[in-house]
Amino acid sequence: MALAAGCLVLSACADFHLPGMAEASPEAEEAPAGTVASPPPPAVPAPAEPAEGPITVPVPSPEAAAPGVQDPVEEAEALVARDQVDAAMALLKRTLADGTASAEDALYWIAVLSFGPPISDPEQGSAALSRLLDEYPDGAHRHEAKALKVLLDRVDQLQADNASLKGDLQKLLNIDVEAQRQRRGTSTAAPSAPAPAPGGTAPAAP
Repeated sequence: MALAAGCLVLSACADFHLPGMAEASPEAEEAPAGTVASPPPPAVPAPAEPAEGPITVPVPSPEAAAPGVQDPVEEAEALVARDQVDAAMALLKRTLADGTASAEDALYWIAVLSFGPPISDPEQGSAALSRLLDEYPDGAHRHEAKALKVLLDRVDQLQADNASLKGDLQKLLNIDVEAQRQRRGTSTAAPSAPAPAPGGTAPAAP
């Protein structure tokens, strides 16, 4: 009887908990005495989501020269510096047709070189200059092109005035020639004076 009462007391003590007393976790019970628990592993950040919208990739301009290759217009300028104007003109025309460099620069140099020797092709220069001003009114060579156009218009006006003056001069020369011819004809048709008779008296006019 006393043994049974002792077992009941022990069972009641095992089920009794004081307030604020926390129950030990199984892991804590299993950890050996004198060891320190290791910290949890660091959190791995999630990969960033891609930005919304289309991804733009820079595309090189077709007129840009490849690295290590001299620009055709610059090569033409070097040829001009060596007095190889014909070779420079051929290169500029080929560049303009192929589109391998700036068409604006090619047109400008074609116009400039066409007006001087050894090219001396004013019609080609005027055509290139007009195309330059029409297609690139706000381009890098607009000031030079406009100034050259003003000079060419002035030259055309002076040539027209010169032709007009030549025409007026020719008219004056024709008038003078006709006046001299008429004077010569009048003097030839006039009657000559009769010779004086012997004795010093001129015969009376009939």
